[in-house]
Parts: sequence; structure tokens; C-alpha cells
Amino acid sequence: MNGIGLFVDIFFVVAAIIIVAACAKRGFINNVLKLVSFILSVIIAWMLCPMLADYIAENWLDEKITGVVYEQVISLSQRNGGQTFDIASLFDTEQYDFMQLLQRFGVDVDSLASTFRSISEGTEETVMEMAQTISEKVVHALSVAIAFVLVFIAAIILLSLISALINTVAKLPVLKQLNTFLGFLCGVVIAIAFVYVFSTVGVFLLEKLYAIYPDTIPANIKEQSFILQHFSDIEPLIEFVEGLKQ
Repeated sequence: MNGIGLFVDIFFVVAAIIIVAACAKRGFINNVLKLVSFILSVIIAWMLCPMLADYIAENWLDEKITGVVYEQVISLSQRNGGQTFDIASLFDTEQYDFMQLLQRFGVDVDSLASTFRSISEGTEETVMEMAQTISEKVVHALSVAIAFVLVFIAAIILLSLISALINTVAKLPVLKQLNTFLGFLCGVVIAIAFVYVFSTVGVFLLEKLYAIYPDTIPANIKEQSFILQHFSDIEPLIEFVEGLKQ
């Protein structure tokens, strides 16, 4: 385990301890309200995510990510001083940089080749079309993940404010000790849920960002962290997030 993996594990352990301590202090009734808020926030995020994801993709991510791919394809294929672009040559076996680009973005080489391999003298429009095809999956995945997280955070904040108005009965002296103990147990459950959700979403995002920033994001970040290995291997949340727009 290197420094990054250790840092990730320490972050989640400290976060879990803080969550359990805070839940014990808040008490059971308040924690139930928090848990209900968490579940409702997930449902709200699921409902609103597709619409926001489309907006994020169209107005932010698509242009930026496709632009990165476009520049790389331009540099690898330009001929005659940049007047034409030999798209067909990109699929030659010696084009290691291009094949590595496709691998990072999870693109099926054969499928892409069936569309573009016959083009030996392409234009900038052809290169842009190819760049959009290459970046499509990553743009989709990142826009869905970002939209889900943003809506989830907004919903949890709003519902927490509502919960604060409801949470009055737990302050009665007769319920205080029982409320604290049950709050501790509830905190353990919430801490596990927190680590699961954010480790899974974190790995999901980092794997997609690696395609765009291979020199900055470690390729094997998941293997470098004990917590990420054991929590992000649970697949349902990944399948849920990826399937939001399907």
C-alpha cells in the first residue's frame, strides 16, 4: 500500500469514527430522521439525475472531454501540414498512443474501425466525429455520477433542515440515555453506508477520470487502498448509477 492508498483508508476510518461519535451525541430519534433523509435523498437523486446529467454533459463535460480527445487525434493523424488527417493509419498496430487512448476510454477498437478505418484523408469534421465517438461513454458516465452526487448533496441538506424542525421529543430527560445508546448503534450503520457509497462512487469517478488524466490519476488506485478493495467491490451501486439514464 503506498501513500495514496493509506491516505484514503485513514480518511474513511476518521470519517466513520466522527460519524459514529456524532450519531451517539445526536441520539436515536435524530439519527432515524437522518437515515430517512439519506434514503429519500437517494430516491430524489435517482429521479432528477437524468435531467441534470444531460445538462452537465451538453454544457460542460462534452466540449471539454471531446476537446482533449480531439487534440490527441489531431496530433496523431495530421498530414500535409495539418490540411488532411490520415484516420486509417491510426488503426495500424504500431500506433501505440492511439490504442492506449482507446483503452483508457473503454472504446471497442473493432467497432470504431468499422466506421473510420477506410478514411485516409479526413477533415477536421471527421476528426471531431471520431473524438465524440471515443469520448461518449466517459462523458455519459461522468455526467451521471456528478449529477447524482450534486442532487444527493442538495437533497440531504434540505431534508436535514426539515429534520431539525421535527427533532424535539428526543430532548426530554427520560429518553436521553436510551436515545444516546441507540444513536450509537444507528451511527455504526450510517458510517458503513457512508463508506460504502462514497468509496464506490469514488472508485467509479477515478476510473473514468484516469481516461482523461492518466498522468495525474493512479491507474490502480483501488488496489492501493484496503477499504476501496473491500467496499467498492460491491457492485449494485455502480450498476444503479450507470443504469440511471438507460
